[in-house]
Amino acid sequence: MSPSADNSPSRRSFLFAAAGIGALALTSCTAAPSGTATAPTKTDPLEAVLQSHVALRDAYAAALTAAPSLGTLLTPLHQESVEHVTALAAAMAQQPPHASSPSSGTASSGAGAPPAVDPAGVLTELRTLESSAQKQTTGLAITVTSSRAPLLGSIAASHACHLIVLG
Repeated sequence: MSPSADNSPSRRSFLFAAAGIGALALTSCTAAPSGTATAPTKTDPLEAVLQSHVALRDAYAAALTAAPSLGTLLTPLHQESVEHVTALAAAMAQQPPHASSPSSGTASSGAGAPPAVDPAGVLTELRTLESSAQKQTTGLAITVTSSRAPLLGSIAASHACHLIVLG
């Protein structure tokens, strides 16, 4: 047989076939089925931390209302929780969520003084929330970008101090 009678595919036909297969594979993997939305946007990892800090901020506000005798102890901790929510929202380029207002149901019902609240129970609940927020914040601080890690580390250290103050 002569070299011109070779029936093997040419290099050019091989490259065209490979390019066609590659384009077909690319479009079949990336094309969204008709009638469906595109891929969901990625959730900011700080979102869950922000939500838990909003809950902590609101718990401090509720504790101050329910147990005014703890005001001296809890007011600075509440203020720091407000600052944490503000800082986390700013890191996410958001406005901080508004604080929930205390329920006015007992004041307007004419039932007299609000029911007695056990200050020890209030402190136990706040310690539980602080501990949970500290664990969550510390865990995220070691996995986020270096620009957010100092903020989360500072907030986690603040939680440690709050736990000491709460006993």
